[in-house]
Amino acid sequence: MTSYHGLVQVGQVRPGDWVAVYGAGGIGLAAVQIAAGVGALPVVVARHDDKLELARKVGAAAVINGTRTNPVEAVKEVTGGGADLTVDAVGARETMLNGINSLRPGGTHVQIGMLSQGPEGEVPLTVDPLIINETSLKGSWGMPAVEFPKLLAQVAAGKLSPGALVTGEIPLSRVNEPLDAMTSFNTLGIKVITNFAN
Repeated sequence: MTSYHGLVQVGQVRPGDWVAVYGAGGIGLAAVQIAAGVGALPVVVARHDDKLELARKVGAAAVINGTRTNPVEAVKEVTGGGADLTVDAVGARETMLNGINSLRPGGTHVQIGMLSQGPEGEVPLTVDPLIINETSLKGSWGMPAVEFPKLLAQVAAGKLSPGALVTGEIPLSRVNEPLDAMTSFNTLGIKVITNFAN
């Protein structure tokens, strides 16, 4: 739901758009599937091959390992000059700046990933290129309840398949394991709690 609101409502993704998604956790993978579902071309930038492989399975048109190449240059090469829409699904200074710098003129960056509070969350921007390229920067937070019928209609129509993002089931008693792993970005896909007994 967070990715749906970010791409469809805030980012106004359209068929044929190149969409560069920085991060292949739950938010990033959902963004890939949503972009592909509307006929856009998602490109995923992440640091782990297993996450990139899963991104490809859920609809990525291209994947880029950001530890092996300059991700901004790679996105521009794949997209023929830059993405129409970029998404930072990580919430880090580096991924936010890479997303902005991966845009083509007139492109839009949507910041979904939360950065730290205070000075750690401050991101230095060179403003003149944003002005010259007419870049749009937008923040996106959660999803209003009024958008749920549209999202669920996409699931019912088979355009979105949330189950494809699920890589495992866990009992409630083990919920801290994936939560702890999220702090170090050491997760693959989404874990679903299926046993609520303690």
